[in-house]
Amino acid sequence: MSLARTIAVPIALILAASATARADTWIVAPGLEGAPEYGERIREAAAAWQKAASEAGAEFRGIDDGQGATAEALKAAVEAEAARPAAEAGRLWIILIGHGSYDGRSAKFNVIGPDVAPGDLAGWLGESGRPAAVLALFASSSPFLDLGAGRGDRLAVSATKSPAEQNYAYFAEHFAKALAAPDSDLDGDGGLSLLEGFLYAARSVEEFFEREGRIATEQALIDDSGDGKGTPAAFFKGMRAAEKPSGAKASDGFRSNQWYLRPPPSEKDAPPELLAERDALELEIAKLRDEKASLGEDRYYAELEPLLVRLARIYALIDGPAERRENSGPAAGSVE
Repeated sequence: MSLARTIAVPIALILAASATARADTWIVAPGLEGAPEYGERIREAAAAWQKAASEAGAEFRGIDDGQGATAEALKAAVEAEAARPAAEAGRLWIILIGHGSYDGRSAKFNVIGPDVAPGDLAGWLGESGRPAAVLALFASSSPFLDLGAGRGDRLAVSATKSPAEQNYAYFAEHFAKALAAPDSDLDGDGGLSLLEGFLYAARSVEEFFEREGRIATEQALIDDSGDGKGTPAAFFKGMRAAEKPSGAKASDGFRSNQWYLRPPPSEKDAPPELLAERDALELEIAKLRDEKASLGEDRYYAELEPLLVRLARIYALIDGPAERRENSGPAAGSVE
């Protein structure tokens, strides 16, 4: 069956649905400070996330009793948000900032009381159908990439490529700066996607170590393909992954560029169903591009053309005046 036919849903049906955008939830947990100098940096990063949440219209859940997060408080927040039906809530973001540790067997996020392992978070999330992103912005955090494995609706970022990278991770500070930095909007659409924040922060960390004349002690990874492998920023050319990690079946970077920390102005009044249809089309195109070599040129372009036509028409509706979207009937809105 043609890829184009697998998602052939008329836009007229999408526009006919009455739906309102559902706010994302950001759970931000600053961990143990370790030393006063790090405590200040951790608190500043958490404050940047809180400010960005307010500006993005996201629900902010700060897990901090003044000294940092506790496992008990983080567990309660994650379980409560994971229990909310996907139809009634936006995406769930879990941002962990601070220190991590690795004892040769298990990596953990350092908090007040028992530390938090990847398995703990996985258990708290359970089988929730709510799309979620886990940003493990601390040392020894690569095992937390497993939280996105096997799920197309879960994304993960780690500050390190190995649990053995146990020095304080500067990635969290630079990611916090990306939330407000004008040049973090890499594609110029006025928004900030998870991918853009990741690339900005990773490259800023690289520049930091170069300026300091130090050997880099951390390399961040992103996984949005669900294979748990994780791709470093160095594998990207612009905003597209030019390489895949060893053993990866699909390229990273597509879904994370659809998850916005700061939505573009053009999406403010667009119907959620229309945006979902656009995202589905873009993912189909990305999948097709990944398979280009095996499909052959003729079949590739035969499959690609109808997808691009449909996508162009959807963008015309998203970018056009609200009145045009409201008045679009089957003739104007269909992408069949």
